[in-house]
Amino acid sequence: MHNPMKMNIVQRFLRALPVLVFCLLLPSAISAQNSPVIYIENDTVVQGAEFALDIQVTDFPDILSNAFSLQWDTMVLRYVGVDNIALGMNEEDLNTMFVTGGRLGYLFFDINSSDPVSLDDETILFTVHLEAIGAPIQETLVGFTDSPVLQDAVDGDENVLTPTYIASTVLIDEPVSVFEPVVKDFVVSEAYPNPFSDRTTVTFELTQSQLVSWKLTDVAGKELLRKQETLNAGTSQLTLNKTDFAQPGTYILQVQAGQELINRRLFFIE
Repeated sequence: MHNPMKMNIVQRFLRALPVLVFCLLLPSAISAQNSPVIYIENDTVVQGAEFALDIQVTDFPDILSNAFSLQWDTMVLRYVGVDNIALGMNEEDLNTMFVTGGRLGYLFFDINSSDPVSLDDETILFTVHLEAIGAPIQETLVGFTDSPVLQDAVDGDENVLTPTYIASTVLIDEPVSVFEPVVKDFVVSEAYPNPFSDRTTVTFELTQSQLVSWKLTDVAGKELLRKQETLNAGTSQLTLNKTDFAQPGTYILQVQAGQELINRRLFFIE
């Protein structure tokens, strides 16, 4: 025999279940939306030269602590130093014990204050200086790892966040002889802003009018967009909107003019 009271309780629970699930998931969803993005832009450097990479942030509101480590290939890059450190820190506050092995630790936590900090988008956390000692015409990564300092981020409400880390691809180019100046017929700028959440723009510089083709793919090679047009000599711009991208992630913009082919990495974030 069915008990009407028990049936009513079960029915009410089933009706309330979606709301309960939503409430349980809501805090983690909010935390994910506020997670910072820590990134390094790509760079092209000359063999034997020293260069600087900025470690930058976006979506950095109310952060209580933040930690991560950089890593690079010591056969290709040599550590020179670090400066331009934000949040009142200096080089002594970073873990430089393992830089000869290609690792640098970063830890921000103000023991004298419990107040979280917020940084504007594109703020530089610090700048690392390296020397390109590897052979020319090769790419190497300057990325993120969890040694010697574990990756970690906590906001002012003591929520543990999961930052997005975007590594830099460094291209080592051949030294240019002062007796053989190189004039390029076709130049493609890095995308700006990059990473981006709304739109990004790439600038083309042409010395003469010519046919330019470009295509946008994901990292797996799936083609999303393709176009070709004749551009006049001078400066032209290509703007890509968030609707051109399937989902947040890394994409490749491939641009070709004549025999020259240039790739640019794009980082779409929410």
